[in-house]
Amino acid sequence: MVHDYDAVVLGSGVAGGVAARKLKDQGLNVAMVEPGLLGGTCPLRGCEPKKVLFDAVDAVIRSRNQSGQGLSGEPSLDWQELVGFKNSFTDPIPSKIEKDLSRRSIDLFTGQGRFVAPDMVEAGDDRLRGRHVIICTGATSRPLDFPGAEHVTPSHGFFDLKELPRRLVVIGGGYIAFEFAHLAVRTGVEVTLLVRSDRCLKSFDPHLVEMLVKDSRRLGIDIHFNAPVDRIDKQGRSFLVSAGDGAVRIEADLVLHGAGRVPNVDGMDCDQGQVQVSEKGIEVNEHLQSVSNPRVYAAGDVIEIGPQLTPVALMEAEIVAQNVLQEGSVKVDYTGMPSILFTHPVMARAGRLEEECRSEGIDIEVHWADASRWASFQRLGERLAAVKVLTRSGTDELLGAHVLGRHAEEAINVFALALQQGIPRHDLVKTVWAYPSLGYDLVRHVLA
Repeated sequence: MVHDYDAVVLGSGVAGGVAARKLKDQGLNVAMVEPGLLGGTCPLRGCEPKKVLFDAVDAVIRSRNQSGQGLSGEPSLDWQELVGFKNSFTDPIPSKIEKDLSRRSIDLFTGQGRFVAPDMVEAGDDRLRGRHVIICTGATSRPLDFPGAEHVTPSHGFFDLKELPRRLVVIGGGYIAFEFAHLAVRTGVEVTLLVRSDRCLKSFDPHLVEMLVKDSRRLGIDIHFNAPVDRIDKQGRSFLVSAGDGAVRIEADLVLHGAGRVPNVDGMDCDQGQVQVSEKGIEVNEHLQSVSNPRVYAAGDVIEIGPQLTPVALMEAEIVAQNVLQEGSVKVDYTGMPSILFTHPVMARAGRLEEECRSEGIDIEVHWADASRWASFQRLGERLAAVKVLTRSGTDELLGAHVLGRHAEEAINVFALALQQGIPRHDLVKTVWAYPSLGYDLVRHVLA
């Protein structure tokens, strides 16, 4: 059966949900296609459940850090209880979304959506013809191609462990790998991190990354660089992991996939839809419109441009909706997008890196501070904190900001606002900030 729609949305995550609701609110006839649980990565098996675990572990860390400073005793972590609490956030989400779609009269089709024509998608026994097709299928774990890859647990499997392993190997050197490594080591797990190249966390400031790596090793994370996995062999209930051409051999009770994610386009038959795809994702123009099929738009982690972040996906979905309603009306702008690494301590970034500025030929001034001596961190018993802010030489133009330390996820919003709204350094300095606060310290100790 063929159904006609103004817009057919592939994917029910943040991007798909926002695009579908925005267009339905404007009176368009909208369908959504989803092969799995409604909600997508972020609320079900990504940032939201991760933050639940992070906050619980962070409470334990803060208590330990302030022991002997007026606090006595120490909370203990009950993993099974914590997972149950996490489930109280994630389990209701699919049914809530289904009810919302029904209330809004957005038609839901389950199954893998695949193109059968430039304007038509097939889902199960149904064919959906759309004046526009919006691809919001997100990303999926990068395929692993070494012997024994079937023994690797996907990263989201960590959230549902009934008990923590004694020995954990994490493959990767990016967000996912470091966040899970820090969660695990703080709960008493023996953690080994295998990084494929000689660098990790490449999207963050190298100076702060170096500090975090050093502290990660102090915590007990065994980090190996230039150590791509050669093979994994099962040995009873454990695994033997070989990496770096045999230079690293380690036993583990669990091997976790943290080696990055790739655009989720498998099974979509993009060729049939005349949708051009590169290894980085669906190729789109500045209006997030397919470069090869103007009927098609895309948003979120599935596209080749922009950082893979939930707020970015939301912004992109809103832009797509506006351009569907009025083609070519809005361009995407990634200026000052904040990104956060939820390790302990947290690392955050907004704007450019030093190396990006220099590659663009921009002369910069680097405003740097070892923040570990600030009262904001000393009263919390924190030993590692640093801030770096980049400005254009001879001007007050902000170019980038990088924060390492507790509450970095909130502090970076100050700089994201300034970067996105073009607020210069001197306006931040002359603003009256609440005191005592980290925001006050950031501006007065780094920019003044």
